[in-house]
Amino acid sequence: MKIKTISNLTELDDKMKQFAYSKLTNIFLKENGYLDCNKILFINPPDGDQEMFNYNSAKTGRYTNFAPYGLGIVSKHLKSLGYETKILNLNHLILKKVSELNEDEFDYKKIIYDAISKEINDFNPDLVGLTCMFSMTHKSLKEVSEVIKKIKNVPVAVGGVHISNSIWNENTREQLIKDLNHIDLFFLFEAELSFSEFINSINSDFNGIENYKQLIIRDDNQSIFFSSRKRPEGEDLNIIPEHDVMESSELSNYGKVGNFNFLVNKKDRITTILSNRGCRAQCTFCSVRNFNGKKIRTRSIQSIVDELLFLRDHQNIKHVMWLDDDLLYNTGRTIELFNEMVKQDVGITWDASNGVIAASVKDEIMSAAEESGCLGVVIGMESGNPNILREIRKPGTVDIFIRAAEVLKKYPKINSRVFLMIGFPNETYQQILDTINVSRQMNMDWNYITPLQPLPNTPIFDDMVEDNLAGTEAFGDIKYFVGGAYSTISSNNKSNNPLQESFLNIFNDKKLNEVPDAKNIKIIWAFMNYYLNFEPLLKINQNDKIYQNYRWMNYVSDIVAKNDPIAIYYKMMMQKKYQGYYEKIDVDRFKNIIGNSSHWKNNIGQLGLSDISI
Repeated sequence: MKIKTISNLTELDDKMKQFAYSKLTNIFLKENGYLDCNKILFINPPDGDQEMFNYNSAKTGRYTNFAPYGLGIVSKHLKSLGYETKILNLNHLILKKVSELNEDEFDYKKIIYDAISKEINDFNPDLVGLTCMFSMTHKSLKEVSEVIKKIKNVPVAVGGVHISNSIWNENTREQLIKDLNHIDLFFLFEAELSFSEFINSINSDFNGIENYKQLIIRDDNQSIFFSSRKRPEGEDLNIIPEHDVMESSELSNYGKVGNFNFLVNKKDRITTILSNRGCRAQCTFCSVRNFNGKKIRTRSIQSIVDELLFLRDHQNIKHVMWLDDDLLYNTGRTIELFNEMVKQDVGITWDASNGVIAASVKDEIMSAAEESGCLGVVIGMESGNPNILREIRKPGTVDIFIRAAEVLKKYPKINSRVFLMIGFPNETYQQILDTINVSRQMNMDWNYITPLQPLPNTPIFDDMVEDNLAGTEAFGDIKYFVGGAYSTISSNNKSNNPLQESFLNIFNDKKLNEVPDAKNIKIIWAFMNYYLNFEPLLKINQNDKIYQNYRWMNYVSDIVAKNDPIAIYYKMMMQKKYQGYYEKIDVDRFKNIIGNSSHWKNNIGQLGLSDISI
C-alpha cells in the first residue's frame, strides 16, 4: 500500500485532489445517488476483545469503565453545528450485561452484534465513528468495525490515541491501516475541529478538501494522508461533553473509574473530567506530547466548575477522576481552581489517578487540594536511579521525589501513591534496587509497580522495535494496564505465580551490574509488590492511614486477589487495627488456602505470616 502524505496545500495537485474527491464520493454516495452526512453514530469498543475478557473479573467490578470523554466532546461540537449524533458505549454495555446475565447466558459476540445492529437500524447513521484509546483495544476495535460493515455498508471512521500513535509512527503506519481494512477514514490527535470541518465539507460537495487535516483517506492501493494539524484552543476547550449521552452516571455501577474508588461509598457515582490538555514532561515511554503537542492548553476555571456542578446536579456524581496528564500545571491557576471549587460549594471529591509531576507537589497546592475534596494522588516517579531518570527524560530527580513525599505526609487525609516501572532497556539489578530504596525512603501509601510496556510512537518503543523487543506484530498483545484486570500477571495464575519464589534471595544470587531477563522481571515485580506495599502496612499507626488501608485491603482481598493469602492476611491485620478484630470468614479463607498448597504454606512461613490468632 502506498501512502501519499500531503503536508500543505502546494502538495495537493489536481490529480491527488480528484483522487480524494472520487474516493470520498464512493464512500459517502447513497443508494439514491445523494451525498450527505448528517447523522453520526459514535461507538466506543470494549477495552478488550472476547479472548481477553473474563466474566468473573467483570462480575466483581474490577474492569475499568471510563466515560468516552473524547467522543462526548466531538459529539457536542457536531450538535452545535446542527448535526444529529448518538453514542454507543460498548465497553459499558458489556459490563452492564454481566450484571444482568448469568455466565451461561452471557454471549459476548451476540451482545456486541445485537447492540450495533439495533443502533444502525434504528438511527440509520450516515457515518459511524469509532475510538481506540489503548493498544490492547486494537483487536476489539477491528472486530467492531467488521460487525458494522456486515450490518450495513456505512462509512466508518476511527480516531484516538492508539490510532494516532501508530499512524504517526512510520514503522507501524502501513501495518495498522492494512489491518483495519474495514475502516475508511483515520483521524489523528485531538480531532473535534478537523472532524467537524470534514463533515461540513461532505455536506457542501467537498468544498474545502484542500484544508483537510490530520486525516487519512484509506484505499487498498494508495491512501492519502493529510498530515497538518489543527489543535483546539481557547473557547474550543471549554466544551462540556455530553455526559448524559455518555451515561456518566452509570459507569461506576458496573466497573472501576480511577484508582481510588475504594475510598468512596459503594453506591456513589464516579466519572471523569478534564481541566487541561498536554504535559510539560517529555518522558520517552509516554506519547502525551505526541498526541496533544508540546504546549499545555487550559480550560477556563469557570467552565470546569460549571461541568462539576452539572455532574453534581444532573448526573448525581459524587466523585471525579481528573483525566489530566499534568493536573497541577501552573501553581496560581491550580490553586485558583481548587479555591473556586470550595467557594462555589461544588461538594464533589476527586482524585488524580493519572499521576502528577512531583515538582508540582507544594504545600500551598496540596493544602488547597485537600480542602477542595482531594482523596488521592499518584506521583509519576518511575525510577529511583538518576541515570535512568535522565535517559527517560523524567522531569524530576530523586531529591524532588523525596521532597514531594515529605509534603504529602503533611496531608494524611490524601492517599498518596507512586508509579514505578521496571524493565527499562539495559536497566540493571542495581538500578532497580535504587528504585526500591528511594521508594522505601518516600514511604508513600502504595506503589503501582509495572514492567515497562511502552506505547507505539514513543522513543523507547522505537528503540525496542530496532532491538526486536517490543512484539510489534500484534498490537493487541501490548497490555497497557499491566497489573490491571487484563494483565497476564494475576493472582489467579496458580501454575506460574511469581510470588511462589524465594523472596529472601531475590538479589543475593545476582550480579548487580547485569540486566534481568523477562522471567526475573516478573519475580522482581512480585518481590517489590510485597516488600514495598504489604509489609509496611504492619507499621501504620496513624488513624487516617489505618482507615484508608483498611478500605484498600478490603478491595484488594475481596476483588483483585480473592485467592491470595497474602492479601487476605493483610486485610485481617488492617481490620484488627481499625476495628479491633478479625472476621472469622477471612481466617477460614486464609487457613484453607495455605492448608491446600505446599507452595503457599512454605512462602507464608518464610514471610512469618502463619501465626493467626483470634
